[in-house]
Order: sequence, then C-alpha cells, then structure tokens
Amino acid sequence: MNNLGFDDVTKTRWRESLEALLAEPIEPTLILTLRPKIWPSASRPFIARGADQCEYVVKARQADRNIERQMVNDQVVARLGVMMNAPVAKPSLVEISTDLIELSPLHSYIFAGTAHATEFIKDCSDDRELFLHTKEPANRDRFALLCVLYGWVYARDHQFIYRKLKPNLVHSVDHGHFFIGGPDWNIERLTRTTDVQLDRLLLETCKLTCQELESAVNACLAVTEAQILEAVAAPPTDWGLTIDDRLALVEYLMSRQKQIMAVFTNLC
Repeated sequence: MNNLGFDDVTKTRWRESLEALLAEPIEPTLILTLRPKIWPSASRPFIARGADQCEYVVKARQADRNIERQMVNDQVVARLGVMMNAPVAKPSLVEISTDLIELSPLHSYIFAGTAHATEFIKDCSDDRELFLHTKEPANRDRFALLCVLYGWVYARDHQFIYRKLKPNLVHSVDHGHFFIGGPDWNIERLTRTTDVQLDRLLLETCKLTCQELESAVNACLAVTEAQILEAVAAPPTDWGLTIDDRLALVEYLMSRQKQIMAVFTNLC
C-alpha cells in the first residue's frame, strides 16, 4: 500500500490503462491561421483558427521559456472541468506547422508542434479578472462548480472572464498554475500533499451555500476513474510528461476526489 492509500494492483491497472491511451493519442486539429491577437501574460497565448473553422486560444511551446508543464496543467484541469460540467473553456489539442510560423513574425517566439488550446469564448471581457457578478443568479451554480473543481485539483491562480452582456456568465480559462507546486509540480510534491478543502477564496468571496455546493460536489464525485485516466493521458508525450508523472497525477486526483464528500460533510 502506498502513502495515498492505493494498492499495487490498482496502480498497475492505472499504468496499463495510461499506456493503452498513450498508444492511441488524440489527433490534434491543424491550425490554418495565426491571428495577431496575443495576450501579454507570461505564457503569451494567442488566437488561431483551425481546419475545423473553430477559433482557439492557444498556448504553444516557446523558444525562450519552458511552459510545457503549464500546458499540461491547462489541458488536464480543463478536461476535468468539462467532465464536471463546470464553466471552463472546452480544451483541444492543435497542431502548428513550421511554415505557418515562418509566415507570421509575431509568432516567432513559439515552436511548431502540438499545442494546448481552448475554444475561444466570444463576447467576453478581453482580460482576466477577479471576482465579479458573484450575486448574479445565473453564476451561483457556476461559481459552486468552480469552488469544488478548484478544491479538488488545488487552485493557485484565481482569475476569470465574464460575458459582456447580462447575465455576465463567469468562465474559468487559465489553469497553468494549478496543482500542488503549480507548473513546478513533481511526483514528490503530489504524493506528500493530500489535504483537501473546497476552495476557500471562492467559498468565502461568493458566500456559497451548502445547497449550492451539494450538486457541485456530486458532479465531482461523478467523474469516473476512466475519465480521470483519459484527462491525464491527453497531453502529448513530447510535452515532457513521463508515465510515472502521469501515474502520480492520477493517484493525486483519485485520492483528493475520495476526500471531497467528507470535506463537504464537515462543512455542512
């Protein structure tokens, strides 16, 4: 039995499932157009249009800094959020060619290859913001879902975007600094830290009620082992995530998910 409470048989099953998923990686969408819109944050995400005619916000590997682990975090958390029906941007993988980058000097800082992407949400605030529209009825369940999701994975960076028109729906779109250690997480950090809380900042700022939280907790608990494995297997192998890293992340998520109901029960 390891220190997170999972036996070797379970860990072996997880490893075999991850290896099977990695043997059939997700097919990325080819990017056809790089838009001039680039946000001035550290990871410098940008808008791009895919062969599927969808507009994406993209984070790509960069020539001057290592952001692969941020891309991993973004991809995994967004997939878990979608599985919970939380208000996160829908994640995808996209492929950017060298020829396309050469045609766009603005994007000379990125590498060609597979990148993290989320579908661009139209008519939202242009920059990330903190807590707004928390009393808007349409946002109450959305903030409750984010409170549970953020507590489950451990959020380190609270920022949101909002629809410009009423009811100003909240969306969570940037999760690169999530997990214990943020983009610097490693196996040791994940396995030695297991305490879970519903996200205190969201809980207290939004003054979420037990009734609002209950359905969000149930949504978290409804995410299956198979779905967690799929989320952790999603990042491409060339982002530097080893099979042991992935296994540690699965253990971390499964362990923390097991604690969510007890945390909710103690709170309510």
